[in-house]
Amino acid sequence: MRVGFSFAMPLGCSAVFIRVSPHTNSPSIVVCRRCGTVACELCTSNKQPLPIYGYATSVRVCRDCHGQTGPVPTAAQRAERAAHHDAEEERKQIARREAQSRDVATKRAMESEDRKARIRADIASKSAPKGR
Repeated sequence: MRVGFSFAMPLGCSAVFIRVSPHTNSPSIVVCRRCGTVACELCTSNKQPLPIYGYATSVRVCRDCHGQTGPVPTAAQRAERAAHHDAEEERKQIARREAQSRDVATKRAMESEDRKARIRADIASKSAPKGR
């Protein structure tokens, strides 16, 4: 495998692995025929004809372009969509962190209550009169 070979995975790719081509010994990447995005095979597994670009038969398109048949969005439209996507991802990360914090706080509170209950039970057992 070539060292230092890298490319962007802009579509929030969750692929655990990228297939390595046996002929070139490098990752198998695909270019979306509609927008030109470079992505892995999994993110460009959708196919559709794009007659507006001269593709009468089905060609690979990325997840974002799948179902879209018109012209590619302008740079400003793509930037707006990317900014919205980034903001949404940040909101999701914040929500996940808050949920984790709540889970930790809840767990600590339950552990504290359990400790208090054990201490109360221990005190009660020590102060209870002994049976004769």
